[in-house]
Amino acid sequence: MSDPRQDSPFSEIPPTGEPTGPTEPTEPVRPGDPRPESEAVPAGIPWETRLSEDPLGATWQTWRESVFSPDSFYRALPPRGGWLPALGYLVLFSIIGAFFSLIWSLAFSGIAVRAGEGAEAGLSPVAEAFLSFFITPFAAVLGVFLIGGLYHLLLMLMNAAGGGYRGTVRVLCYAAGPVVFGIVPILGNLVATVWWVVLAIVGLRNVHRTDTWKAAVAVLVPVALLMLITIFAVIAAVAVGLMVL
Repeated sequence: MSDPRQDSPFSEIPPTGEPTGPTEPTEPVRPGDPRPESEAVPAGIPWETRLSEDPLGATWQTWRESVFSPDSFYRALPPRGGWLPALGYLVLFSIIGAFFSLIWSLAFSGIAVRAGEGAEAGLSPVAEAFLSFFITPFAAVLGVFLIGGLYHLLLMLMNAAGGGYRGTVRVLCYAAGPVVFGIVPILGNLVATVWWVVLAIVGLRNVHRTDTWKAAVAVLVPVALLMLITIFAVIAAVAVGLMVL
């Protein structure tokens, strides 16, 4: 007697959920690999999704998340998003940082004037403070492309630039938040600088899907070179001064 299941016209149909044919093996995604086009685009960040609806709320949330929750923030940052939103954020916070620097420069220059220490030549301290304030936003935009290019070159050399040059620049733009710590003189700028370095490393790691040490090398090697150049310049200046004496 034959099995009725074998005589059924539906016996050749595989159960639901089982593959109907051979499946191609998928290669694991390695750090530094370019992001595939089919990959889901990150959800985005408030500055780029809600700015027109709630400018203050979007700005506050973006600053708070980028500064205090950088890991989740940069995972949500689309590396191929627009240039203008990121540069706009950079310009806004560079103006805020420049404003704090202007206030403290004017305060300290007033103290110096009352102490009888005036500028002997060139621009007055007040004029220098205002000039620095107006130049800072333009210098920030130029600097982010130059520094971003250097960082991206180092990432490419380590095969860790999967998010593209735009992704690198966008990371650095949204790392500008700590400049608000400049509201505290001297110490605030020091904290802001260290915090910026940390945000840049975390951001590059997430946007380029690479290892932390590679992102750290890309950020810290130029800093170390700059420090060495500064030290050698100071030593050379001291040596020349001693020779003149």
